[in-house]
Parts: sequence; C-alpha cells; structure tokens
Amino acid sequence: MTADRPAPASRSASDGRRPWLLAIDTATSQVVVAAAALDGTLLGATTWAAGRTHGAQLLPAVGRLHERVRKGTTEVGSERPSRSSTAAR
Repeated sequence: MTADRPAPASRSASDGRRPWLLAIDTATSQVVVAAAALDGTLLGATTWAAGRTHGAQLLPAVGRLHERVRKGTTEVGSERPSRSSTAAR
C-alpha cells in the first residue's frame, strides 16, 4: 500500500465477522439481491417480481439476506415480499 492509504484492517476469525459483497439488480421488474464472498463464492441470493415497488421492497430484502448470510444459511431462491414492505407503496 502507499503511504497515504493504509492497509485495510484485517478481521480476525474470532470476531465472527467477514467481509462480503452485495449485488443488487433493479434494472427490470424482476429484482435480484445477492451476497458473495470476496473470492466470488455465492453466499445467498433472492429474486422476486417487484413491479413498480422496488423502493418499498429493496431494503427489507437486503436485511433478510444479511441475516441469512450472518447465520450461515446459503440458500438461493425466490421470496414474496412481506406485507409490511408492500404497505409502503
């Protein structure tokens, strides 16, 4: 690393945290939210037909995916948005 940019702090395995990547695709009415390890290994993903409700559904979906990744659940699949997320239309 250069002198003006310190090396990123490494996380120890004992703190239970690990860095990961978040990918979000909202280019169409089909939304994809995915998480991957830094080496590209897929940790989890979810898709759903959002229609015109991306804004109301996206943040809750990211939160649910984060919980699955944190708990080590590595399923990939579709989900229906919760009523609370669709109520914000």
